Amino acid sequence: MIVLVDGYNVMKMVFSCRGQQFRMEKRKFICEIGKYFKIKSETVSQVILFFDGGLSMHMMREVKNGVVVMHSGQRMSADDVIIEYVEKKKNKEFLLVTNDRGLIKLSHQAGKYVVCMDSDAFWELVCKTVIMDKQTTQSASGLSGEIKKIDHGDESVSNELDALMMIASVNLPDKDENEHSTRDALHKRRKKGTAASVIKKI
Repeated sequence: MIVLVDGYNVMKMVFSCRGQQFRMEKRKFICEIGKYFKIKSETVSQVILFFDGGLSMHMMREVKNGVVVMHSGQRMSADDVIIEYVEKKKNKEFLLVTNDRGLIKLSHQAGKYVVCMDSDAFWELVCKTVIMDKQTTQSASGLSGEIKKIDHGDESVSNELDALMMIASVNLPDKDENEHSTRDALHKRRKKGTAASVIKKI
């Protein structure tokens, strides 16, 4: 499965900042998506983040934290790039993350196996997945008897703590509520069974 993320659509749902602060949050956002992809790499073959604009007139592609980051350039919108990508690979299984109803409708017309998920539900899923994985890793480390001394002056540790504080600040529902909201956020597809198979993978 390939996860296509309408980048600014998701960020506007979870971050209220603008300007320089927004650019900083964008880097953290990409970093957290990268962590999620690493955890889910057995079932998710690729994560692609799509953003409007960029530094060039033309579309630009780069890989950051293991995920593909696409900027549409000045001549196209991120929506256009997403639809074009789905059309080229219409037989692939996609999870499209967006709250843009127009984009959802166009994506269903462009590809056979496109399942859509609301931006806020996806971000909650990312945060929970990353936090649970970190807790599991820490528990395993504690059981092995290893004690890691934290250097509070270490920039990498500081960045990690900042990222944890960011994702912990999201108001996450209980497990049962999250499972229901995730299922409710996935839209029905024309082909029976596609949505169910995507739920298992995310």
